[in-house]
Amino acid sequence: MKKDTIYVDIDDEITNITDKVVSSAGDVIALVLPKRCTVLQSSVNMKILNKTADQAGKKIVLITSETSLLALAGAAGVYVAKTLQSQPAIPSAPDMDDKIDTISEGEETLQTDPTKSIGELAAKSAVVASAVSEKEDDAPIDLGDEPESDPTDKNSKPEKSSKNKKLKVPNFNKFRTIFFIGIGVLMLLIIAWIVANNILPRAKVTVTTTNSSIPVSFNATGNTTANSVDVSNNIVPAQNKSDQNTSTQQFTATGQQNNGNKATGTMTVTNCIDDGNSHTLPAGTVFTSGNITFVTDQDLTLSASLYSGSKCMTQIGSAYGFVKTVSVTASSPGSQYNLAATNYSTATSGISGSGSNMGGGTDNIITVVSQTDCSNAESSLQNTKTSSFKSQISKELTTAGLVPLTDSFNLTAGTSSCTPAVGSQATTATASVQFNFSMIGVSKDGLNQLIDAAATSQIKGSQSVVDTGLGTADIVVTGSPTSTSANFSVQTNVEIGVKEDASAVAKSIAGQKYGTSMDTIEGMTGVSSVKITYSPFWVSGTPKNTNHISVKFINNGS
Repeated sequence: MKKDTIYVDIDDEITNITDKVVSSAGDVIALVLPKRCTVLQSSVNMKILNKTADQAGKKIVLITSETSLLALAGAAGVYVAKTLQSQPAIPSAPDMDDKIDTISEGEETLQTDPTKSIGELAAKSAVVASAVSEKEDDAPIDLGDEPESDPTDKNSKPEKSSKNKKLKVPNFNKFRTIFFIGIGVLMLLIIAWIVANNILPRAKVTVTTTNSSIPVSFNATGNTTANSVDVSNNIVPAQNKSDQNTSTQQFTATGQQNNGNKATGTMTVTNCIDDGNSHTLPAGTVFTSGNITFVTDQDLTLSASLYSGSKCMTQIGSAYGFVKTVSVTASSPGSQYNLAATNYSTATSGISGSGSNMGGGTDNIITVVSQTDCSNAESSLQNTKTSSFKSQISKELTTAGLVPLTDSFNLTAGTSSCTPAVGSQATTATASVQFNFSMIGVSKDGLNQLIDAAATSQIKGSQSVVDTGLGTADIVVTGSPTSTSANFSVQTNVEIGVKEDASAVAKSIAGQKYGTSMDTIEGMTGVSSVKITYSPFWVSGTPKNTNHISVKFINNGS
């Protein structure tokens, strides 16, 4: 047998209750009644409920402990239980005996038995009224809270009943409405207080600071093998940047070349070396007279010289073979080599020559590329390109986040050439030089860290470095840099000011009164003025929530 439980609301009508019973899926239905369930204090409604349940094939059990309902349930044959766990039973029907003096349809008063309880009297009254006329709608039995009079007490006075006056039942619906309205108002007041004191309050703080400058200087090392900054030893990561560039420059050829004929002639050569040995002069041996030179056309072997005392016997040299004649040719073309008989010397002391008339030299002057022209063009290229190469590699280092050490710049000239080549006939030519250059750059972030550390050791805790001055710092390479490191000195002026930590400022004044907040911020070194404004209008102190505090810094009033 399936059971079901239905809770009856105090406002439910009999039709609502019967609909719930009929629509229930249970065979046995427990109706949990509220206190003072007026709808079932009518015998007619009780009978209607029981009849509806019977027609639907269901058994109902009223869960109640009210005496007035027990009597009515007993008269209608309805089961009752005090709780859902109690054994249900049909209460005893009221005993309609002679103790009821009179029941009249038109009577306005009802004789009561002082020995019966109010619940019993109410049940009897309901049964009697039902017996008189079921056509008449039964009014709910209203139970008052007034205490009963004791008939055995001689001092007690019987109550005076007013004609057609019924006991008044409190309006619980109205009471409940007022109760919940009161709770709602209280909650609104609490929420309004929280919003007004914790959510809406805002503080706007404007801190004007005055910055100052301090000098900072130190020595450091840029090392290409370092991966991180070593503040204690002033070592920063570095990079040696190298590059190549082939530059060209056109120039005017100034060299001159005589393409005329070379003068020729003969030369008598004498060996006066007093060593007792013969001497051989190879072809091309040079004989010089001033700036005029001739060279021998073939090899020449001279016998050992003969001396008479300290005098070389040149007059008999031809006979003994230490004086011989050889053909010679001028070393260069030109008419200036057409000389009369002249004495010549060689690089070998003791051997001399006496030339005949030299002739046949002619002039044919042309412009050619000289070695001097080419060398001058290469030097000019190096001088003019040094600045641009230094600027180029400095820019590359800066783009890579490095600070270029310009004093470490190194430039060397590699392969060079001139076109046309030296000695070629030309009026203009082009010099080409391959330059190799390099420069060391140090980490910009690392250098800023070193400057910041050097400056921090000189300032107070409430101050911080605003600008390291790296952009205008004087950085000079000391010593000779290598391909992996460079020592340098740094001199700069560091700008310092109040540490712009908005969260720290907000935390330091959170929950303080206006005056205390002002004193806290004005006590920071470098603060020139403070302005604090609150909102809404009723707020007079700094909020405790730091998220509601906005801090703005103005440096040097700008």
